[in-house]
Amino acid sequence: MKQAWLALWRPQAWRLGSLELLLARAMFAWVIYAGFFGGISQASQSIPVGLAHFMDLTWMTDWDAQHLVLRVWMVCAVLFVAGVVPLLSCGGMLAVMAAWGGLRCSYGNIHHGTQIASMVMLGFFLAYLWRLYSERGRRPGLGRRLLWADRRTQAGAWWWGLQAAASTYVMAGISKLEISGWSWLTQLPNMSLHVEKLGLQHYLGTGEKHWMERAEEYASVIAAHPILTIVVVGSGLFFELFAFMALYSRVHAAVFGVSLIAMHLIIIEVMQLEFPLNSWVLAVFFVNLPFVLAWLARKLGAPDDRPPPGEDVADGLGLWWMKKRD
Repeated sequence: MKQAWLALWRPQAWRLGSLELLLARAMFAWVIYAGFFGGISQASQSIPVGLAHFMDLTWMTDWDAQHLVLRVWMVCAVLFVAGVVPLLSCGGMLAVMAAWGGLRCSYGNIHHGTQIASMVMLGFFLAYLWRLYSERGRRPGLGRRLLWADRRTQAGAWWWGLQAAASTYVMAGISKLEISGWSWLTQLPNMSLHVEKLGLQHYLGTGEKHWMERAEEYASVIAAHPILTIVVVGSGLFFELFAFMALYSRVHAAVFGVSLIAMHLIIIEVMQLEFPLNSWVLAVFFVNLPFVLAWLARKLGAPDDRPPPGEDVADGLGLWWMKKRD
């Protein structure tokens, strides 16, 4: 039992091959493209948020301007996936996302369903920036490192992105406790009222009665089983608070990824609140679909492009390092 407990906390190396990293960047870029943009056609800056505090972003409500911004983002995304001018391409993607998200949240309806994607992109950007700073004065020179990111750089950026995703959930859990304390758990049975209210809200908004009927059914189940509600729904708080354990190993990441995706599915079913970007980021970085595809490729005869054990690793304490090659 003691060995099993110690094994639970033991970090294991992440060996990140070039194919896995390429697939991860491609999947992440597609997830953002498919789920991030939208929702600003009626936006204004009456209640500024983010970049809207410092500049006028309402010009993006124009359709032609939106298409231009999206084209710029897509060009940057292609370069980002290819590993070309990583700091500039990643920075361009992040700038567009910050502007778009800032405008969408600046008219009173704050939307946090895209937060995790922006945080992961910020992690990538900071990793590329740190790489340039930490290797200043070394060969290859600054110009070459600005133009191209090698596998070690991409592995570090992926690792920073994973940390950003995990920290998003940790902060969500801490925020719940900071605002509500442990009453967030003890008062969970009262969520039956919120479930019923959301069902009525959807019914009044869409005219589809089945939303309200389904909400009433779930509200009755929650009210009838308060302890079960605390156990099932409250487990989501545990996985949020301890999401940093996803950094310990691929197994830890997969367990927390599946658990958090299950949490989101329950929220969709019961609360009728969807966070598709969260689920897809979990699938890419925690469940690690790129690793699965790279593993299948190796089984089909593709060369193993992973570094030797101990050469390119990230430990479970949130630190990463790359063995320098001369």
